[in-house]
Amino acid sequence: MRLPAHCSSLGKVLLAGMGDKELDQWVKVAGLRRYTEQTLTELKELKTHLVQVRDQGYGLDDQEYEAGIRCLASPVKNSEGQVVAALGISGPSHRLAAEKRPAYIKLVDHHGDFDGS
Repeated sequence: MRLPAHCSSLGKVLLAGMGDKELDQWVKVAGLRRYTEQTLTELKELKTHLVQVRDQGYGLDDQEYEAGIRCLASPVKNSEGQVVAALGISGPSHRLAAEKRPAYIKLVDHHGDFDGS
């Protein structure tokens, strides 16, 4: 199934790989529709969140598309270092609780960090 990029971990990883102009254009076309109380619906707040995604090296959907579901994703890069895909994991929010997050991040992290490593 397809999910909106602004409220899915996979989508956020892909959006974090974009430049500001490309992101602005994407938002202009796609919009930032609210799905749950946690959905990011303001461009400024999304941009701030995408900086965090780049810094931490993974994307998080914390019940932003569907209540009770959390997702984690890491970037997949091509030989030029561009983000071309993402690898993620989803599950019930109680199974992907904050204290368990490091173990799950290791499952999706294949060293495609945003810093090129």
